[in-house]
This record gives sequence, structure tokens and C-alpha cells, in this order.
Amino acid sequence: MTVELPAVIKGRDGRMRSAKQKPRRNPCIAVTTAREAQKATEACQRAGADSLPAKIINLKRLTHIASEKEAEDRRQQHHTDLKEGNAELLLGIFVSVRKISKIHPVI
Repeated sequence: MTVELPAVIKGRDGRMRSAKQKPRRNPCIAVTTAREAQKATEACQRAGADSLPAKIINLKRLTHIASEKEAEDRRQQHHTDLKEGNAELLLGIFVSVRKISKIHPVI
């Protein structure tokens, strides 16, 4: 069963308006030099199109968005413990583990 949506809707003020969605505005990065344009291109590739806001932003904000995206990607990766020879690197929170094991912080 398919429901047809109306092309025009009536607002609270009584005026008739189009029910179509407005097209999404493209992100725009404001730069002044060719070097900034190159940095903006690299930052756009690092950030990805989905994480950019649909408005005018400057290069500093763009690099901040790109670094936030990279940090989020790093947080989503699965990290494991590392064992090399006699050394052992344990990853995790040891607040409750420390009480039941022989792990003691080196100060």
C-alpha cells in the first residue's frame, strides 16, 4: 500500500506552501590563498562529506572538524593488549581490576 503525499500543504497562518523538501545546501569553505585551498582540500578528504555542515565555514573550523572525525575513527578501532618479550602493555581501566589482581601502578 502506497501513500501519496500532498504537493501543497496549508500552514497555521492559512497560507499554502510547497510540501517538497528544500535541497541541501553544499558546504562552503572560505580561504584566501592557494596554500589555504590546498590545506582545505586535504582537510575535506580527511573529514568526509557527511561530517561537514551545510554552511560557510573557515579553514580553522574545517581542520577542527577533520581532527574530530579522525579521533572518532580512532576511538572506534578495536585495540588489544601488546606483549613483546618480557614487556606487557595492558589497555583498559584498572580501577576494579587492581583490587583483585597483582597489578600495581608504578609511581
